[in-house]
Amino acid sequence: MSGEKINWLKKSIRYVMKVLKENDRICIVTFEDASIIKSPWLMNSAKNKPTIKGIIKELRGGGGTNIAEGMNSAFLMMKKRKWKNPITMLFLLSDGQDSGADERTKYLYEQMKFNEENFMIRTFG
Repeated sequence: MSGEKINWLKKSIRYVMKVLKENDRICIVTFEDASIIKSPWLMNSAKNKPTIKGIIKELRGGGGTNIAEGMNSAFLMMKKRKWKNPITMLFLLSDGQDSGADERTKYLYEQMKFNEENFMIRTFG
């Protein structure tokens, strides 16, 4: 992802920050061939907003689209949360396709044993 696409991605995350409440938490995970957890869970508070915006500003695109790898890191971060909100949303933004990502992600989800935990995944491409 590069050029105008990465700029739209950054704008999208900043918009999400605007609609979230101060106690809502954000974790940013990027993926190409591998995934990188860019931030721990951070409250969308006035204190943390400069940090979150700095992470967003530094996002860079590269090559590869291993969606399942990104989802694996996102699932791991969700499992590590100390507090669980009644509504949990995972946003997946990508400009590429990953053949077989559905099956690999479903397998990862089943291995995580989320049990009764509810969350939604919204995808944007």
